[in-house]
Amino acid sequence: LDGGDTIHARALVPLRHDSRDASFIRYTLDVAHRRSRTSEFVMKVFFGQLLRIFVLPLPALPAYDQPEQRLLLAEIKECNGLKTETAGGVNVIDLASIECLIGRIHDRGRWAVVDRS
Repeated sequence: LDGGDTIHARALVPLRHDSRDASFIRYTLDVAHRRSRTSEFVMKVFFGQLLRIFVLPLPALPAYDQPEQRLLLAEIKECNGLKTETAGGVNVIDLASIECLIGRIHDRGRWAVVDRS
């Protein structure tokens, strides 16, 4: 991420007993402010664990003057509670939504997030 954090995809990089887990991240998404009304989105911060990265090649579209491109997606396991080891659902998001690596500290049976950004 622009010469900053090195983030590991948990499903691809094995965790060693003598290193930290560099797969927990902070990311932001636009979410619907009220589901039952017209689309009105607000930015919301989430925490989760990066599981996999997908690279999808998109062919060129000469009729629309579009060159060949790549779509980068991330599979994320959402962390429901920051203070417990509960995990939410798995989502696929745009890789550019990832903002930074976060740390976690386990103390007295609870987890806390360390966000130094």
